[in-house]
Amino acid sequence: MFSKLKDSIITSYEQESLSARLERVKLGVLFGFFGTTAYMLSASLINPISFPNIPIGIDWLNLIAYWLLLSAVLCVAGAIAGWATADHVGVVGGGTLMGLLILLVNTITYLSAPQPRDSYFNILVTTVPLIAVAVLIVLIFRWGINRQIANLREENKQLRNKQSQKLFTTILIAGLVLGIFARYDRSITDSLAALDSRLQVAGEDSSSTVRFPEDITESVSMHFGTGYKYIVHQTNSTIGAVDVTIRFDDGYRLTCLIPTNSALFLIIPACSEGNRLK
Repeated sequence: MFSKLKDSIITSYEQESLSARLERVKLGVLFGFFGTTAYMLSASLINPISFPNIPIGIDWLNLIAYWLLLSAVLCVAGAIAGWATADHVGVVGGGTLMGLLILLVNTITYLSAPQPRDSYFNILVTTVPLIAVAVLIVLIFRWGINRQIANLREENKQLRNKQSQKLFTTILIAGLVLGIFARYDRSITDSLAALDSRLQVAGEDSSSTVRFPEDITESVSMHFGTGYKYIVHQTNSTIGAVDVTIRFDDGYRLTCLIPTNSALFLIIPACSEGNRLK
């Protein structure tokens, strides 16, 4: 068995020169970085632009960290997509790697989340569709690599530059379009709007449909009526809820698990002072 595996690897390496592979690998890495940057730009701005009446902020530190992580993943996936001689091998290999990394990140997020947590089965269910998306992304990378290789072979410089610009514009648009899917659905915005109705009113409001946990009510009530921003974190540990950090202008920060399936009342089950739930 090992001899067959060894022969398979040797055959794979002998299919073409290292320089030919590296040419595709460089393009795959470039597309991964370029596509990630376009995606992150779109994903970070789509909600503040779409919902101007809700004070949605941007956590720049986490955004940069996530951009670097996602760039690394997509660059590696692009490199794998470009390394293989056969198109299908590159697509399946890169897509599988991305899928496994997505599952790993979701698992780490799930395990680090505070109790109570939903079943881990929910993580598996939500990850499977993302694997299909990962394969699609790598397929686009491989298509782009093949197109750019053909463009570089074009003798007419003007035509070569035009085709290359068109290709990179396509990758840019693809990244921007994928970022649009990070737009919050109505269940999230309805919960944030309901939370808004309470935070904007200073003092006691017995008619409010929003209820904070008793252990935090007194502390947070002193900041009602002041300015604030929401930093929304999608949570993989609880279905039907999001982690929201409320950054008040006076420096006070509160992170709460906000239900997104409430009909009439917004009953917040857990809150912690600071940037994370404890």
